[in-house]
Amino acid sequence: MARADRLGTTIGGMVLSVLLVFGAVLVVAFFTFRPTDESIKVVDYQPTIAAAQKSGPFPPAYPSPVPAGWQATSVRYRVSPTNPKIATWHLGFYIPGDEYAAVDQSNANDDQFIPETTDKGKSEGEQLVDGVPWTKYVSPESGHHSLVLIQDQLTTVVTGTLTYAALGDFAASLTTK
Repeated sequence: MARADRLGTTIGGMVLSVLLVFGAVLVVAFFTFRPTDESIKVVDYQPTIAAAQKSGPFPPAYPSPVPAGWQATSVRYRVSPTNPKIATWHLGFYIPGDEYAAVDQSNANDDQFIPETTDKGKSEGEQLVDGVPWTKYVSPESGHHSLVLIQDQLTTVVTGTLTYAALGDFAASLTTK
């Protein structure tokens, strides 16, 4: 009989220990779990465009119309603090299906702008966009594609996770009006 009591106590003790450990894990999980907000943070880029058109050294390019489902997630227009005639522009979009596209522009005579915006891309030839040749770049690091146009001392880069054909359509939709 003593053996049966000890067996029951051992099993009961084990069950109690498992329940205590499980309870402790639940308490820790309750106080440390923070759900992440997976929503896309959409930005309004129209005020930045209006300000840049009014006082910047060049009017920034943006898609018109914005393709259906595309959401603007980043916008920057920076005028150089040392030379107000130099500026950079960036407008980025989230595209359903976890894709991304952006347009970047600069009128600076800077050897780093194209490597930075193309993710150290390597030239792959040309692609015509509305009859104008753009230089194709592919990043060996990320695989992202870019199209680059240098015209009238302004460098325009469309870049992202899209195909060259889709980037060409994006580039063709750009306007400054």
